[in-house]
Amino acid sequence: NIKFDIINPDGSVLKSLTMNGVVIKAMSSMTVAPTYTASKIQLWSLENPALYSVNATIMDSKNNEMDRVRERYGYRKAVFDPNKGLLLNEKPVKMKGFCNHQDFGGTGVATPERINRYRVQHLKNMGANAWRMSHNP
Repeated sequence: NIKFDIINPDGSVLKSLTMNGVVIKAMSSMTVAPTYTASKIQLWSLENPALYSVNATIMDSKNNEMDRVRERYGYRKAVFDPNKGLLLNEKPVKMKGFCNHQDFGGTGVATPERINRYRVQHLKNMGANAWRMSHNP
């Protein structure tokens, strides 16, 4: 069995789904795609980056937890219109950003996540909302 818990940005459970009878062989992988209809969701935006989480739990035949993974995501609609530019949730967004090589002095291309978080925070402090991480074609 596989259990999915959809978690709201405030930490409360939005929806729980269970797929019964799913058999995953040892040392293998499987793609599953449960569906549900979300209502009254908070859209992710630059002003309110509302992030949801999904916890997927794999259980054995006795419902003992075998493995768990958590992924964060946001609901949003992004469209590039040739006349209006970028529309995020149907609102125009002017992209203000930087081109910056993906590597970092002393670490090369194996840049630690904390360095990228540091860069993003400084770019945001300068008013940026976009970041291109490579100059390569």
